[in-house]
Order: sequence, then structure tokens, then C-alpha cells
Amino acid sequence: MSTTGEEVGYQNAIRQITRSIRHRAKALEEACSVAAPDKLVELQIRLDEVEHMMQIVKSLHW
Repeated sequence: MSTTGEEVGYQNAIRQITRSIRHRAKALEEACSVAAPDKLVELQIRLDEVEHMMQIVKSLHW
């Protein structure tokens, strides 16, 4: 069974979104490692949101 152009486009979009989310998560993790205690809570909240977005994207992948 061959994939259609739409399926290939969808897979590429999912791959790009996943890559972008992983990049953002890594940047936030690095920021957490050097953050002042008062900023750490805010960064951790952002990291949790990014991880939630990754779960949503994974749920879209068939």
C-alpha cells in the first residue's frame, strides 16, 4: 500500500512539530539547570506545558 501525498505531508508536519517541541523542551531544561530559584517554578510550568503538547501531538499520530 502506498502513501498518498496528503499522508506524506501530514507525517512531515508531525515530524517538524515534534522536532520543534523537543528543541523547546531541551532549551527549557537547560534554562532550569541555571535558573534562579524564583524563576525555576515558572520554567518548570512551561516545561510541563511543552511536555503536554508533545503528548497531544503523539495522540494525533496514527
